[in-house]
Amino acid sequence: MKNREDNGNQLKLDYKLSDYERPSVTADILVFSVKERSLEGMKLLLIRRKHDPFGGCLALPGGFVNPDETVDHAAMRELEEETALKGLKLIQLRTFSKPGRDPRGWVITQTFIAAVEGEPYSVRAGDDAKDAEWYEIKMDLISEENAEQVYRLIIGEEKDNIHAEASVTAEGDIFKGKKCVDIIDSEGLAFDHAEMIFYGVLEMKRTLKN
Repeated sequence: MKNREDNGNQLKLDYKLSDYERPSVTADILVFSVKERSLEGMKLLLIRRKHDPFGGCLALPGGFVNPDETVDHAAMRELEEETALKGLKLIQLRTFSKPGRDPRGWVITQTFIAAVEGEPYSVRAGDDAKDAEWYEIKMDLISEENAEQVYRLIIGEEKDNIHAEASVTAEGDIFKGKKCVDIIDSEGLAFDHAEMIFYGVLEMKRTLKN
């Protein structure tokens, strides 16, 4: 296989791209609404999935990256298609690539985070979303032992039974403040979105402290 470098020289490659399995790539977006830079009363924008897998479950807005766009552009496009929100500044948060995380196949996703202050923006469901709505989100500390903290995440009202529980530990001594999340239990949320939401809330907590 031969390609041409930018300087016009021939570049000989000793492999074929078709010899290697390639993952699909998606973008998922966490959009929080806060008042007076406080976690109290914080809300998260979620959609209700229209189709399987996880049809009827709550999920972050997002979708597949097209070959002719960057993952950043895909995030902005999917957010607008599924919730009608546009013009927000989206920041890359974390990549999720655990094997088996998506029942459709090998899918790697890049999460993005954004925040709006004041009253939540008006949203409207579209594309693959059956519904789009702002949900109040709370994260309560259940227990703490040595370097491990266990949190319970509640989305909406208790009666909605949308919740998750996770162990949170420090990732290492060099990058202070970085956390590692291990999901213990999750109910009512699609894919590994509970883990993404935990990372998002932790990032909001860190950001609002500064």
